[in-house]
Amino acid sequence: MDHSSEEESDISESEINDYKDKPYEDLKTGKYKVKVNGTLRCPFCAGKKKQDYKYKDLLQHASGVAKGSANRSGKQKANHLALAMYLENDLVNEADQIQRPVLPQPVNQTPEQLDVFYKPLEVYTFWSEQEQTGQAVVKFNNDWNGFVNATQFEKSFETLHHGKKDWKAQKTHPGSSIYGWCARADDHDSEGPIGEYLRREGKLRTISGIVQEATESRNTVVAHLANKIDQTNENLGELEYKYNEKTMSLSRMLEEKDKLHYAFLEERRKMQRLQRDNLHRIMEEAENLNDELEAKKRKLDCWSKELNKREALTERERQKLDEEKKMNDVRNNSLHLASMEQKKADENVLRLVEEQKREKEEALNKILLLEKQLDAKQKLELEIEELKGKLQVMKHLGDQDTAVQKKMKEMNDELEQKVEDLADVESLNQTLIVKERQSNDELQEARKELIQGLKDTLSSVVRTNIGIKRMGEIDEKAFLNTCEQRFPKEEAQVQATTLCSLWQENLKNPDWHPFKIINHVEGNHQEIVDEEEKLQNLKQEWGDEIYRAVVTALIELNEYNPSGRYVIPELWNFKEGRKATLKEVIGYIVKNIKTLKHIVISTDLAIDFGDSVQIREVWNDNLEEEFALIREIVDDFPYIAMDTEFPGIVLRPVGNFKNSNDYHYQTLKDNVDLLKLIQLGLTFSDEQGNLPTCGTDKYCIWQFNFREFNVNEDVFANDSIELLRQSGIDFKKNNEKGIDAKQFGELLMSSGIVLNDSVIWVTFHSGYDFGYLLKLLTCQNLPDTQVGFFNLINLYFPTLYDIKHLMRFSNNLHGGLNKLAELLEVERVGICHQAGSDSLLTACTFRKLKENFFSGSLEKYAGVLYGLGVENGQNTH
Repeated sequence: MDHSSEEESDISESEINDYKDKPYEDLKTGKYKVKVNGTLRCPFCAGKKKQDYKYKDLLQHASGVAKGSANRSGKQKANHLALAMYLENDLVNEADQIQRPVLPQPVNQTPEQLDVFYKPLEVYTFWSEQEQTGQAVVKFNNDWNGFVNATQFEKSFETLHHGKKDWKAQKTHPGSSIYGWCARADDHDSEGPIGEYLRREGKLRTISGIVQEATESRNTVVAHLANKIDQTNENLGELEYKYNEKTMSLSRMLEEKDKLHYAFLEERRKMQRLQRDNLHRIMEEAENLNDELEAKKRKLDCWSKELNKREALTERERQKLDEEKKMNDVRNNSLHLASMEQKKADENVLRLVEEQKREKEEALNKILLLEKQLDAKQKLELEIEELKGKLQVMKHLGDQDTAVQKKMKEMNDELEQKVEDLADVESLNQTLIVKERQSNDELQEARKELIQGLKDTLSSVVRTNIGIKRMGEIDEKAFLNTCEQRFPKEEAQVQATTLCSLWQENLKNPDWHPFKIINHVEGNHQEIVDEEEKLQNLKQEWGDEIYRAVVTALIELNEYNPSGRYVIPELWNFKEGRKATLKEVIGYIVKNIKTLKHIVISTDLAIDFGDSVQIREVWNDNLEEEFALIREIVDDFPYIAMDTEFPGIVLRPVGNFKNSNDYHYQTLKDNVDLLKLIQLGLTFSDEQGNLPTCGTDKYCIWQFNFREFNVNEDVFANDSIELLRQSGIDFKKNNEKGIDAKQFGELLMSSGIVLNDSVIWVTFHSGYDFGYLLKLLTCQNLPDTQVGFFNLINLYFPTLYDIKHLMRFSNNLHGGLNKLAELLEVERVGICHQAGSDSLLTACTFRKLKENFFSGSLEKYAGVLYGLGVENGQNTH
């Protein structure tokens, strides 16, 4: 079978052992035939001269080719290796059948012993039908070893008298014995099948001829090997010369290569330096161009808006103008009604002032009259005592003296008259005391009415001589001053608000009463603050200013509301640091009533939602349906107030920074990258401040609770988490039912509230809030620079306002969100320090701040985050 067709694609030496399995399986299945007509053949060498093999020769042939020289292909080696395996494993029994020759048995030797002793190659048998005899030719190797084996084989027959001579002697009667001898010339020239076979297959030679042929062959081989050695030496010399030449050439090439490599490295370094310089220059130019482009874009946007305003010629714009005109008319009517109401209120206040003045004058007159009557009563009492003394004297002088008796009677009558007058005076005195008590009660009621009715007017002014002071409330300014010395600017507000809220809660605790009573020598006693451990720790940790603020609030609570332990308002003279009298308050109102009219009007328009607000808690199971509601309302309610709750500030960067803004941003980035968001609150409103109802009977705001923060595993600021715990946040519930941040980011991206120029974001000191939102939207850490951060802000939140930044332009307002809401008289709905309630308070405070302090457009204040990217009041981004 021709196997050359399978050698078109050769295999490597390392693949021979893997490839041999295929031809081995083909041999086992019979695809390649080894045994043909009783003889063994190599199925992979069909075109070779020698076809038939004995088992041993075929095994030697297969093993030799498998381990052969390099001129054999890889497939040939693999095929012959498979053939050797097949012979050793599957045809091992054929070794006995093929190698065991049919030999005569002159002695009692087994065929196995003949095979071992004489090693014949082949046996050819001939049968004569006529003579009924069999003849055989046993063939040995064609070398000296074969000759020796054949001679020994012949001698074994001669020893038993079964040699050639014995055959010739017994030829006529050979019997059943076997005779054997070495074939010679007479056998070569004999008639019959053996002679024919010897003449056809054998060659007649003498021993001397064999020796001579061997000698000639050896000489020929030696001469050939000598020529081969000479030629090899010549080739070796040439190769050594070429090697030396190549070595020198290679050395020169290596030297040139080293030089070229060094030159290449130098050139590459030079190109890299140039590339870096060019890159820096290009980046700087790109930043400058981007800044210029942004400036031009903003300018074009302004021009576009101006053109759009000036070109309001379409029907829709005219309708808008008509609607705005109607709204302005309605607002003007409301303002007119409000001014009428204010006028009535002014008249009522003036009337109340006159009545209080008149009643006070009457009370003073009554007090003066009472004092006069008291003097008269005391005078009568003295006269009565004097008359009683005189009567006693008269009695002792004697009973016979008629003149004395008469005098005593007159004095007794006068005494009775004085007693009656005294009784009348006492009755009048009791009446005046009752009147005085009623007058004091009326004055206290009037004081309460003034506090309640004029709270908006007095508290809306930032600082006046007469105002309303919340007795028992800690002054946050002391905390802010101390925190500004210890923390960066943007952290100071957060830390101050948190610390102030914690100590305000401590003051409300009725079990904490750090006071002691001191008895004086005169018998008086005084209650003073006892500097127990808690207050001492506060003083040591935060300093005297915060300590004094807490102690002052504690003393005020103990004086004005010791049982309730909550903050109460009181009329106060800030100039002299004492309670204000009604005269001072009324005088202040009369003096400033015209100036404060617009503030009273704005107060009448305050938003008060009360119990009509529903804070919609959003968890993982209702996240998608709540976002579906948000997508429906965002076009009609584009104002979004936002607040977040997070684990505080735990990292502060070290190193050198260009300015405080870079330091603040690095602090923000490090903390936002490390920490996880806890809550997000969103409040939607329209231009007029109306909230969505979403098909219900209540106004809707949203509070999203996230699952990622784990209080047992993640880092956090202790004071921040403790404040959130006191505010009612259940961290365990958040872990179990909270929102997956990645899913929230995907829904937020498609909700329509980001990447939308029509949406206006309203926040309070919101660098961290927007940082956490960007982390949710991008699923990445914040950019390394403020420029990159504000590029993302401008992309996702095109229009935003930070109330903390607006306060800088609002008559020196200061403090946190709660403080600002109290100044503007905005009532909170919900729990403080929960994101939903804080976002609603942010929305209402923004509207109140805008109405009271900003009459025009707020556009120039947009896009600024307090504490980031602002220098000298200007937005650097």
